[in-house]
Amino acid sequence: MAEVTTKRTINAPAEEVWASLDDYAHIATWNPNITGSRLMPGSSETGLGAMRQCDLKADGSQYLRERISEYVPGRKLVIDIYETTMPMKNMVGVFEVRPLGPNRSELSFSMRFTPPMGPVGLLMLPMMKPKLRRLMAKVVEGNAQHVERAAA
Repeated sequence: MAEVTTKRTINAPAEEVWASLDDYAHIATWNPNITGSRLMPGSSETGLGAMRQCDLKADGSQYLRERISEYVPGRKLVIDIYETTMPMKNMVGVFEVRPLGPNRSELSFSMRFTPPMGPVGLLMLPMMKPKLRRLMAKVVEGNAQHVERAAA
């Protein structure tokens, strides 16, 4: 499984960064890669097992369906992408929040994934990782701007 990680220092308390992640249904308010998000029918609001759909296109034709597979309140959120229109398989996202002081924290975002097409997909990894890293940096930056704006 391949892995890509990005981190960002945020000028806000770790509790506020966590609150933005824990507002599970509303990731589209700060993730610029997503046009809409909503809880799946019957899902809890957050916590272990909560499920959502994130639309990558406004018409819903490209999407991710995600489930929280590990939940450590205030610290760690592991999200299993169990269905997607993206050409990936076995995708897992990990958000971790670490306090750096009373009004500073670090947000880390990692993606672990298996590329499609077996050996051919593995050959494509050197091209895929930089693109994925750029998309992930937008996620972390979007969260930072959202949280810092709310904290101001």
